[in-house]
Amino acid sequence: KALKFSVVFLFAYFVVHMVGLVWIALIPKETNLSIVDTYVKGIYWVITTMTTIGYGDITPQNTITRIYTMIVMISGVGVYGFVIGHFAKILGQESKFKETQKDKMFNLIKFMKYYKVPKALEEESINFMGHISGDRLTEDDTKIIAELPPSLQDELKVYIKVKIIDSIPIFRGTGKTCEVKISKALKEKNYNPGELIIKKGDIGKEMFIIDHGQVDQIIEGDTVQSMTDGEFFGELALLEKSPRISDIKAKTYCKIYCLESEDFLNLSKDYPVLIKRINKIIDSYKYNLDKRS
Repeated sequence: KALKFSVVFLFAYFVVHMVGLVWIALIPKETNLSIVDTYVKGIYWVITTMTTIGYGDITPQNTITRIYTMIVMISGVGVYGFVIGHFAKILGQESKFKETQKDKMFNLIKFMKYYKVPKALEEESINFMGHISGDRLTEDDTKIIAELPPSLQDELKVYIKVKIIDSIPIFRGTGKTCEVKISKALKEKNYNPGELIIKKGDIGKEMFIIDHGQVDQIIEGDTVQSMTDGEFFGELALLEKSPRISDIKAKTYCKIYCLESEDFLNLSKDYPVLIKRINKIIDSYKYNLDKRS
């Protein structure tokens, strides 16, 4: 949005600048004004003329400047309309999806009130609607690529996962080819609030990456930490099939990707750096565990 605003602004300023220079060249020189003052006065005349304000404090004094002023007046309406129209379009594009989602939420709330839906069910429905709204680029991301062949759709969905993979320290900087292979190995899972993702004591065989939502790590009934978008857990299971040390429970609606240890080990044959990075995390984890004990 900032880039679009900048482009429109720079275009408008370029037009004003060039028109102002011609005006300065046509009018008689004022010896008592500096170059900067002359330029500012010229730009001032262009803006007041193009915006049709025309205070009348600077007026054409001969036939050439009058003809030029008329041309600027006529063309200025178009330029001014172009700038205002594009600014409005940029702002409208940004708010269109938000307004649509607000309308949907408003209608859902009216529905709940009209049919006197129980409070718990109402909150759950509204939370889910909020989850869906925050999880999309547009009203329906799948519609953007729906008309493409299935093979192309599958490839593009891989790059949706690559975006989140690139934010994980274990995988960051391994190269686009490696990231694409990892994303192809990821399996998508969805969890409802309160649903158990990891159970203490179970033997781990995969790690989890949070794409959207919030989860809690629970030890002996107490929440020791919360994790959200882009964070990961269960990574020790990629190399060590040891019992899970805590419960991990979904706090909100969650979309989570999991990477199984078998897929990770297959990938690490081509990319040994993955093993080194996981071992570094495991060593750090064991060091901190020994330090606590």
